[in-house]
Amino acid sequence: MNRPRAADEFATIRAREAVHATGSQQELSAGPVRARQSGQLRTCLANTILRAFAAMALMGLAGCYLLPREPPGGDYKRVSELVRFPDFYPGLGRLYVQPNTLPLGPFRAYDRRGFLVSTIYMVPMTDLDAHKMMEIIEGTPVPVDHVDVHYTSGHPGVPQPHYHVILWHVSPERARDLN
Repeated sequence: MNRPRAADEFATIRAREAVHATGSQQELSAGPVRARQSGQLRTCLANTILRAFAAMALMGLAGCYLLPREPPGGDYKRVSELVRFPDFYPGLGRLYVQPNTLPLGPFRAYDRRGFLVSTIYMVPMTDLDAHKMMEIIEGTPVPVDHVDVHYTSGHPGVPQPHYHVILWHVSPERARDLN
């Protein structure tokens, strides 16, 4: 009977251990790497989400604090103090204008909380018919979201027929809520 020698068995055992150890090492090293990568991914994702929330909060605050508040300052006067006109006009808001710029404007319109919602120009039909150049020097203090243009036959302050050119600084939904 041929029995393997002890030295042969040691070589076989070592070879098995080497394969097993190599496999175990790979499994062991792959586990922590995956865990470490997964932890880094979670941390990166959490940081990204926190940054996004911070950015949204800052933009929300900027919307509250960067929108001009009434009164507009300078020589602007409340339209209701200049002519028989409601202090707050539904659909437009509280209007201010510089008397020396009438009838064109710009008129500044504010919501009930005192935030600027639009800049309005009242363009007389006679100026349009005459192809008159309109000098709009001031522009708008904040970006324009959308524009409405509509005809009116006249009202207190601007009795002749004219077009309202409304440069809205708020969304159409918020503009519709001006009551």
